[in-house]
Amino acid sequence: DTDSGLLTVVGIKPELTIPTRPGDMLVGEDVTIPCQVALGWPAPQVTWYKDSDIIDMENVDIDQDNTLSIRNAQKEHSGDYICKAENSEGSDSLEIVLNVRNKSVIFSSPAHLEFNKESEVTFDCQVQ
Repeated sequence: DTDSGLLTVVGIKPELTIPTRPGDMLVGEDVTIPCQVALGWPAPQVTWYKDSDIIDMENVDIDQDNTLSIRNAQKEHSGDYICKAENSEGSDSLEIVLNVRNKSVIFSSPAHLEFNKESEVTFDCQVQ
């Protein structure tokens, strides 16, 4: 005994893979933030946002696999980045916080101090 029927696959909601979070990055470093679509049919459209605005493509590159790349990162690249995948069945998004900080610079002049046994020596160091 067999039955027949009709199976209609409308689509599959997008699902993103959670990436490794970049730690604090230094000014001048290259930054890559992956956005891997694990599921979704029809193929989802992926859009990147920075601080709630669609990303300015003059400052970044987005590869075919949706990885966002920033070359020679600067402090102004710091912010909340959102990767959003959308299709007719829904959407999924990931938020990645990027912090680009300056390299530490020591401003203190070298100091010559004499150490005496059983005493304490302190060096002041001004850092920016």
